[in-house]
Amino acid sequence: MTDKVFSATATEIPGMRVTYQIAIGDGRTVAYEAAVDSTIAREDLDELLDRCGDAAERRQAVFELPLVRASLWSNRQLLATERVSRARAQAESEGRVAQLSRGRRADVPLPPSDVNRIAQYDARLLQIEAQIKSAEARIPYLEAIIARREPPDLFPELAADMREAAE
Repeated sequence: MTDKVFSATATEIPGMRVTYQIAIGDGRTVAYEAAVDSTIAREDLDELLDRCGDAAERRQAVFELPLVRASLWSNRQLLATERVSRARAQAESEGRVAQLSRGRRADVPLPPSDVNRIAQYDARLLQIEAQIKSAEARIPYLEAIIARREPPDLFPELAADMREAAE
């Protein structure tokens, strides 16, 4: 058996390890590590952290983009289904009202249960439409990050309002 000898030499300037870690979803994480002199200038350290942050954000966008596209597709399908279901519920309610109103002088109002059922469909449609709008805004944002371009504002109306308020 050979004896291995490890030697370490002391340095005048101690170093430090910088670790940048980010969760990218589905229980996955990405970590970047760099060894630097402890006397590193603040600007150089900030640049290193910015590069690590940009790389981590890009990895996160690569992971997230197919999920957002799949969500957009499924929400569009769901929206079409929910619209048909709402129209069917509306037609059923109107049919019941027409049947109950036959031979009466005044129309019978929709029963509260039917009003609530249609209102629930309307709320669900608004929720799905908001999810679609969010995904449609998020896709070009993620594509820009992946392509290393300046990403567009996710919510341009809000950004414009904030710029106006700042002026």
